[in-house]
Amino acid sequence: MLIAGIDPGLNITGYAILNVAGPHPVICDAGICKTDASAPLPQRLNQIDTDISAILDQWQPVAMGVTLENRPDGTLWRIE
Repeated sequence: MLIAGIDPGLNITGYAILNVAGPHPVICDAGICKTDASAPLPQRLNQIDTDISAILDQWQPVAMGVTLENRPDGTLWRIE
């Protein structure tokens, strides 16, 4: 079972894809999506959406955890 982890940010958004099917989680992919700090906000948000959507389309995780700034433990959402 694949799970996506997202650490959102306007300048840098981090991500990881974990396989949790076995006794120990395995990192399948991880990286960052960067935006141009001088670009207009709509363009930056579109770039993040495009990059993260491509990663999710490629890996097709069944769940996603998103780290929230005010909740360091994060939140878990199920993708259906």
